[in-house]
Amino acid sequence: MEEAVRLSLSEYDKISGVGFLYQTSVADTFPLHNHDFYEIFYVLSGKAVHRINGFDEMLNAGTFEFLRPDDTHRYSFFNRYDMELISVGIEKDLAEEIAAFVNIPTSKMFEGAMPKKTFFMGTRETEITKLILAIGKKRAGSERRNYARSIIPMLLYELYESASDENRFIPEWLNSVILKMSERDNFIEGLPKMLEIANVTQEHLNREFKKHLRITPTEFINMKRVEYAVSLLNNGIYSVAEISGMCGFSTLSNFYLNFEKYNHIPPKKFLKRSSENEIGQ
Repeated sequence: MEEAVRLSLSEYDKISGVGFLYQTSVADTFPLHNHDFYEIFYVLSGKAVHRINGFDEMLNAGTFEFLRPDDTHRYSFFNRYDMELISVGIEKDLAEEIAAFVNIPTSKMFEGAMPKKTFFMGTRETEITKLILAIGKKRAGSERRNYARSIIPMLLYELYESASDENRFIPEWLNSVILKMSERDNFIEGLPKMLEIANVTQEHLNREFKKHLRITPTEFINMKRVEYAVSLLNNGIYSVAEISGMCGFSTLSNFYLNFEKYNHIPPKKFLKRSSENEIGQ
């Protein structure tokens, strides 16, 4: 069983009582951990899986979550997606003082097994992004502390007004479908196999994927096929046309379209680049 690491604010961040960490990838984040401080995290872009207090939830751009001390969590990649994340650590006394300013008592923050979470979108997402990014631009000490005191009450008020645990976590049956459809034989067979495994209507499957993952079942399948195509191209044994068929794409044009969508380069150029890298080594 994975053991959680206990984190504290750095000595530098203790000057302000507020820490700021900008992480450009899931790979930059900590393994399973908890804190002796409160943490706000905000997703700037992308997608990832968040394991929080033993449950999995999807994170998307605009996700805003307020973690309490002892909430135990980690992030992991979802398929070919990655994530940009801002993490703001707040000393316990300061966070509780700020929350009390908007009539959120400490007892309310610790209600329930899960921390509060909400989702911003549209112009509000743009505004929230600017406000949170500005924390990292403030000088350590009173400047950052006072800025945090000015914006975090509003953020917490919005959070507690809008937060809901309804449909928050990925259902076990959908988790099972995702795991099984990550197997090569299944994603090559495609949507008919997914429907067989899920044992639900296509409409219901589409709805649940969009609700929890914000992608369609077909997009998920195509991402898994492209992942497999990348591994085959790196082997240097098969032609692009052969790989297209081996990955389950119905036409070569469909393969090209999806490969470039997720890799931002056509498969032939990818193959050429891989060959040149091998020669260079």
